[in-house]
Amino acid sequence: MALLFYRRPDYLAISKEPVTASDCTRFIERAKNSNQAIPTGLAFKEVLANRSLPPCGLGDFMDYLYYIEGSAENLQFYLWFSEYIKRFDAVSDAERMLSPAWKVDSLDTSYLSFEEMEKIAEAGESTSILQSLQPMRNEVDNIIRLYIEAKGPRSLNLSVLDRAHCLHALRQTTHPTAFLFAIRVATLTLQGLSHPNFIRWSICNGNKPRVLFLRSIAIFHIIMGFIVASLMVLSSISRWYRLMTFLPWYFGSVTIVASYKGLCILLHSTYARDLRPWEEYGYEVGERAGPQARPWRIRTSNENISPLPLSHGPQRPMHGRELKKRGLWARCFGNFPTPKKFVLGTTWAQDENLKALQDRIALGAFLWGAIFTIPLVALSVALPEFCLY
Repeated sequence: MALLFYRRPDYLAISKEPVTASDCTRFIERAKNSNQAIPTGLAFKEVLANRSLPPCGLGDFMDYLYYIEGSAENLQFYLWFSEYIKRFDAVSDAERMLSPAWKVDSLDTSYLSFEEMEKIAEAGESTSILQSLQPMRNEVDNIIRLYIEAKGPRSLNLSVLDRAHCLHALRQTTHPTAFLFAIRVATLTLQGLSHPNFIRWSICNGNKPRVLFLRSIAIFHIIMGFIVASLMVLSSISRWYRLMTFLPWYFGSVTIVASYKGLCILLHSTYARDLRPWEEYGYEVGERAGPQARPWRIRTSNENISPLPLSHGPQRPMHGRELKKRGLWARCFGNFPTPKKFVLGTTWAQDENLKALQDRIALGAFLWGAIFTIPLVALSVALPEFCLY
């Protein structure tokens, strides 16, 4: 029964509105519910630890966030913060004393109006001598300008209150606890929104034109099966010839069920997948995409992904629709004639957990195809000949 009723993680659209406390609660619940549909090897921690393989690796997750969802700043900030904690722990005790841990209740906003909290979130403060001596103060100030300030080029989707808390804390200390509000929102957004969407998207091994084309072929086979069965019933030939309708009906039903869950059954037979448009094209016309052409360095089989340089990645928060309009790869892919989109390059799906998930969907499609086809064939064979010709 689990094979018949397997469901991919539900899709949840990303919102442009600031992430509130209720959104965080919703992300936590969605992450828990998605665990049933996501194998352990593709779990959130496994992907961020770079232990999963393409097309579900950390680099693939970044590609998805940058090109599809348009929220790469969350993962960029998360990766930077993970490395920042390690570097902060490595500083001397004397330097660490200059940046004590931040207490969450150090800023009492109960008496502040919404306008006053906005002023705190937008106002700058002069740097004192003590602040200038704090470890990694210049780097933290740069991060504030990039990710924390409301008008930053990669501003996180923080509420006014969270932004005010975070900015106030960071102007007092460079201790990692000062990033609590920002890293909480970024992590929960990644875990409860982006990661389930990414796994759902990764299951799809064919591009949209290919899947739609196969779906059309499947519908054609089912219709032709009904036509052939009707002609055989009206004729005087033996009813056992009607068993031949099993093939078009079964192929059509299996293909439709699999494509409904994003799987091209023909590509899956060889564990292949279509190349993504940004994998096919670089940033210069006619240039093949590769690690050097990406806005960040993608890991290879012999290395781990490194923390992102601050100069890389999107220069402001961009949403998927805007990225598709702006991207060179989207223009190249969109200008291709539709038949040519079916024969673009393919590559192997390397992650065994993803293959197992696709196998589960394929087996479910085969079972649903049998459930749909066998009664139809039995009914067509049971009907008497009309002997009209």
